[in-house]
Amino acid sequence: MTTTEQTTDDAVKAALIRYGVLYRFEGGERMTKRDADKPWECFQWRVTFAKGTTWQTFDYYCGLAHVIKAKRFFEPDKPRPPTAATVLHSLLLDATATEENFSDWCSNYGYSDDSMKALRVYQDCIETGRRLRTLFTSEQRAELAKLLEDY
Repeated sequence: MTTTEQTTDDAVKAALIRYGVLYRFEGGERMTKRDADKPWECFQWRVTFAKGTTWQTFDYYCGLAHVIKAKRFFEPDKPRPPTAATVLHSLLLDATATEENFSDWCSNYGYSDDSMKALRVYQDCIETGRRLRTLFTSEQRAELAKLLEDY
């Protein structure tokens, strides 16, 4: 992890504390995620953000290079848990779909606007944005996006 990433991680942690939002993760199972005919070996995490009685859990996937190297050659590497900054970076990017119509979103992300798969992905991104709004105000989302813009 670079110094910039560490500084960003710390800034996001501090922001979550100010907002009264807790972050937790569980999982880290190795799996094969299938996207149509393209298998992807990855680690699967379940991450939760909670504020008072409101909580949202998301599935988060990362590649097999996200590991903590074992100190001894006979021990296996362990999956590196995702930081709140890493997860929020992905979720906030997905949530930008709420600011665009479907056709513009497709154009910006290289999807065909005549694709049912693209429509499902777009709708999932809209749902992510809706769920983030239950936890963060628009000002908080903007602050997090600013903290994560070079992440």
